[in-house]
Amino acid sequence: MAALVLLPLVLLTITTEASMPLSSKSSIVGGHDAKDGQWPWMASLKISLNKTHDSSCGGSLLNDQWVLTAAHCLKRRFDKPRSSVALGAYRLSKKSAHEKRYKIKKVILHPKYKDVSSGHDIALVQLNEKVKMSKFIKPVQLAAGKDKLGKRSRCVVTGWGRVNEGVQLKFPKTLQQVRVPIVPNKSCKGSYPELLPQMLCAGSRGKDSCQGDSGGPLVCKSGKKWIQTGIVSYGKGCGRARFPGVFTRVSSYRDFIKENIRLFTPEY
Repeated sequence: MAALVLLPLVLLTITTEASMPLSSKSSIVGGHDAKDGQWPWMASLKISLNKTHDSSCGGSLLNDQWVLTAAHCLKRRFDKPRSSVALGAYRLSKKSAHEKRYKIKKVILHPKYKDVSSGHDIALVQLNEKVKMSKFIKPVQLAAGKDKLGKRSRCVVTGWGRVNEGVQLKFPKTLQQVRVPIVPNKSCKGSYPELLPQMLCAGSRGKDSCQGDSGGPLVCKSGKKWIQTGIVSYGKGCGRARFPGVFTRVSSYRDFIKENIRLFTPEY
C-alpha cells in the first residue's frame, strides 16, 4: 500500500468526500470486541514485503489447506518464507493457546485482477501443511448460487485493522466485529460509478471497514448458519455516510475457487 502523505490544513479544508482517493480496506469502524472463537474461520495474514516492513491482511479458512483473501493483499512481490497465516488468533498482542501459524505454499491471484476498482479482487492461499480443526479453527461456508441480500440481511464484518481513519486498534488488539447494512448496487453505484455486478456494498455512517487488513470476510446469517458473501476490498474513507465499503461478491467466484482448489489439491 502506498504511503499516505499528510497535506497542509489549508488544502484539506477544500477537499471534498467525492475526491477522496480509493484505498484498500478492512478492519472495523463502530464495532466491538468479538468473543474468542466466535468467528473460527478468521485468518490473519502477515505479508513480509522486505526485511523491515510487514503488511497485514485478513482472510477466511476454506478447508484444511486453503485460505481466501483479496488479490491486492498479495499482488506486490513479497518474501514468502518470512510471510505467514495465523488461524485461531484472537488478540494480536499475544499468541493464544489455540492459535496456529502456517507458512504459505502457493498463492493464486485471479487472472483478471489489475486493481481494486477494476474488480476480481480475490486470491487463494495454500498453506504449507494441513490444518487440524478445533472449536477455534473451522472453515467458513461460502455463498452458493446467486446470493439473496437485502436491507434486512444480517451481515457482520470482522478484522484487526484501524478503528477509524488514521486511528489504530488499541492494545491488546482484540478481533473486532460490526454489523453492517447491505447497500443495493443500484444505490451504491452513485458513490462508486465503477461498481461491477461482481462487487457488493455494505456499511453506513460510523459502521464500516477501514484500512488495515483487507481480505477479511463479510458473513451474513442464513437460517442458523453464517455464510461468507463478501471479501473486504476497498472504499473511500472509513465510515463515511455516502461511501460504504466495497466487497468482492463471493458467489460470483465459486468456479474460480473450486477449479483452482481441485487443480492443486485433487482430493477435493
